[in-house]
Amino acid sequence: MDSLTTINWKEDFEFKLDYLGDSDYASFVLLNDAKVQIYSNKSVNITIFNEQGKLIRNYSSTSLTLDLTSGKYYFRVSYGVFYTPPIGTIHTFRLDKVDA
Repeated sequence: MDSLTTINWKEDFEFKLDYLGDSDYASFVLLNDAKVQIYSNKSVNITIFNEQGKLIRNYSSTSLTLDLTSGKYYFRVSYGVFYTPPIGTIHTFRLDKVDA
């Protein structure tokens, strides 16, 4: 497993497809319950887990909005079996809290 990227709110971060079957991992912390939006510049498969490893959501898209409780979360970015972008492709992400 590659090193775990810690996400800073409202800052772009990137993952690079290094090899066929590559997955990248990141974490973020919510101090309070919040509606969270995840954006990416390209459609990829993202799986979100809570701190206990429970699956929260698995999706393939360029954006997703979730209502989450306070705590630590992890997400895995993986690349499709049927469509894999060229090795070296960089995906840019952003994580924002949505005002209620």
